Amino acid sequence: MPSGGKASLGEPPDADISMTNCARPSLDAANARVSRARDHIHELQRRTRATLRARKSNMFVSGGRESSGVCEDSTHSDSVPANEPLPVDPTISILVGEVAYNLRAALDYLVYELSIVDSPRQEPTMTQFPICSSPGSWERSRRTRIRLLSDAHVTDIKKLQPATGAGGRRCSGTSPTLTNTSD
Repeated sequence: MPSGGKASLGEPPDADISMTNCARPSLDAANARVSRARDHIHELQRRTRATLRARKSNMFVSGGRESSGVCEDSTHSDSVPANEPLPVDPTISILVGEVAYNLRAALDYLVYELSIVDSPRQEPTMTQFPICSSPGSWERSRRTRIRLLSDAHVTDIKKLQPATGAGGRRCSGTSPTLTNTSD
């Protein structure tokens, strides 16, 4: 953390700083994370388009002869890609991870800032936006990760949970990448 008691972009204030030294609650850091995720999405789209263009224009070898990007198959009216897999830009998977990381961090910043608003006399530590695939994990998160939030904020967050059928669908809990590490 930089001197002067203020967190740098993307970092919540250290837990050992008293609340009297912190600035007013703000979603600036959360918005910066969403903006960064948006930048990564644009780069991801650009690289994906470039990969698809390369796939269409790449030279393939099939049946001992070269063709420009496709193998002609006389049994189909369409051209079919050669059997040789093309390499994919490795940055694509990194960008997907960066998008998820930044959006997740934005949600965590939201809970941190709501903790300051809802419980101004308590130091917000161990806060995290819960993503729970079971009622049990929701209850654990309610007692720990979002314990400083008002009932109204807890109710709003609970409506978004896979465990409670967010969006009208119930999560089967089969996607470990969407659950808290405390699940």
